[in-house]
Amino acid sequence: MIDFFDFLSGGVPGGILVPIFLIVASIIFFRLLKSSEIISAEKSRRQQIIVPVVIIFIYITLWFALRPPLPPQRIVIMPSQDDSGKIQLNDNTFHLAETIQRYAYNNLNEKYLLHRWEWLLETIGKDSLENYSIWLRTAKNLGAHYIIESQFKNQNSKYEINVNRVDSNFSMEKILSGVMDDNQLVKNLDTKLGIFSNEKKLQAKQLDNYIKAKAYFSLEQYDKSLPLVENKEDINCKVLTAAIYMQKGLLIQFDRVKHQFVKFENPEFKKSKKILNEIITENKDWPGVAYILGRIALREGEFGKADTYLKKAFIDDPADCRVHLALSYLLTERLLPLGYHNRVEILNRAVSLDPGFSTAVYELAKEYFESGTGTPTGTGTTLAINTMEKFFKIKNDEPRILALLASVYLRISRIDDAHKLFDKLMEMFPNDSDNYYNLGIVYFQKKEFAKALDYFLKAIDIDENIDSYLYAAVIFRELGDKENALKYFRERVKRMTGEDDQYAREAMQGIRTVLEEMKSDSIHAN
Repeated sequence: MIDFFDFLSGGVPGGILVPIFLIVASIIFFRLLKSSEIISAEKSRRQQIIVPVVIIFIYITLWFALRPPLPPQRIVIMPSQDDSGKIQLNDNTFHLAETIQRYAYNNLNEKYLLHRWEWLLETIGKDSLENYSIWLRTAKNLGAHYIIESQFKNQNSKYEINVNRVDSNFSMEKILSGVMDDNQLVKNLDTKLGIFSNEKKLQAKQLDNYIKAKAYFSLEQYDKSLPLVENKEDINCKVLTAAIYMQKGLLIQFDRVKHQFVKFENPEFKKSKKILNEIITENKDWPGVAYILGRIALREGEFGKADTYLKKAFIDDPADCRVHLALSYLLTERLLPLGYHNRVEILNRAVSLDPGFSTAVYELAKEYFESGTGTPTGTGTTLAINTMEKFFKIKNDEPRILALLASVYLRISRIDDAHKLFDKLMEMFPNDSDNYYNLGIVYFQKKEFAKALDYFLKAIDIDENIDSYLYAAVIFRELGDKENALKYFRERVKRMTGEDDQYAREAMQGIRTVLEEMKSDSIHAN
């Protein structure tokens, strides 16, 4: 239906011409009838008015009936500044955001989307944590319609609040301000904007250090987060502890092929499941439990369990972009009951929920590019590039996305654009062999073989970057150094990763070619 709406809207070439064609055709038709004296001139004139009006009415009706709903208006709650106007990582910093977030859980007017403070913190990262201007700029670039700013006042747990409406030029108009506590802010927000579906009681203040632990968790500082919540009886602390163990478990390398034959139990996953099973045994259906178990099941290759848990997590919290990302790793047929027909659709939804979610952006761009033709003007290539370039307006130093975009630029022969991005990655990670390899590829495509060779040899020096051997061999052969060409072709073959290793096969062919050339050179020399 959305495709048909795009057609009617002119999103597909010719769509808007359909009603114009029908109106012109009807006018010509009734004029022909009049000239043939089949109908009277008066009736012809009347029909030339009535039929176009009916066509326009049907067109407008279809347009409104098929029009997708407008995207929700994004609300971003900024971290609370202290008395000096700084951002300090403590419970007060995100207390207001956490309180409103919990109040809004399954209680938000569908017109709005509350951008979760953990998502924003993850996008900002620890290096920019204290820079409030970066927080504000990021919130705007995320597409915020409303930004709630606050400064914590120690008197009676109150805040100096500013609620701002953001226009298309990123200018902010203050629509609500004053000193208020959590309850007053909730009431004022609902009165002013109608944000919440129902009136309910605010949850009690979280335990000390819980919000701080969530912040460290979002920054992937698990060793700082864990001591703040471990062994606490509060159920929120238990779920967060389980999530920390899950994330630590995901960092442990897992060879699925090897562990088909050798039993392996991830110790961090074991701890996480123990806590969650205790919660389930107590008959407590708590948010976050199903998502953690689903992530663990995905890593362990238990896709039936992952399907069950993640669908439960989706039902619990359909606005959680992390759940959408996890679901995207399931087979397409498992997504159909949730209303998604392919991986691109569910990743698109994840990115729409959190445009600063780098992992979802990376997966979506990669999916677009790999499903396309790989040509510079192909739809897949265009969508992939647009997805990444849009993300860079929010955050322009995400290594995976920089590397992916640079690789796409290389594939479509935008060499200079790729060069700039690889140079930026080299500045960020000067000891990463992949950066030397990629810059070697750039100079290789520019036919600056001496420079390219230097980069490939450096990549080999750092950690024996496997594919640099092949390119080094090709360049040595191009430069007439057949001895070194033969040496590096052989070194690449030694590092063959399997029967489907295309570069190793090319190296074998290179060995044969060089040996034939050396034999020919020897014959001519004699």
